[in-house]
Amino acid sequence: MEKKRQQLDEIVRWKEQHKTIHANVRPLSRDEISLIYSSIRRVEYNLKDVVEDLDALKQDNENYLTKVVEMAELHRVPIFPNKDEPLPLRDLMELLYQYTEENK
Repeated sequence: MEKKRQQLDEIVRWKEQHKTIHANVRPLSRDEISLIYSSIRRVEYNLKDVVEDLDALKQDNENYLTKVVEMAELHRVPIFPNKDEPLPLRDLMELLYQYTEENK
């Protein structure tokens, strides 16, 4: 009998705590919801800008590499000296620079 009473007391205590938790939670106001929504939209627009900037950088990088390869082919600088892997870009640029300096 005592055990059942303790269980009932525990259930009543849990329900009281549960009521207290729900009593402390209030619904968001329209202004708060609007602020959250506008913040999310602002982040979304900023992310779109970042993606556009990254796409532009990628395109610039591809254009730059294309020009380097064209220059290497024009001056007959070997891009694949080991046949398996290309020459590192820094080394290729150094060779191109040396070649253009020698042929001035």
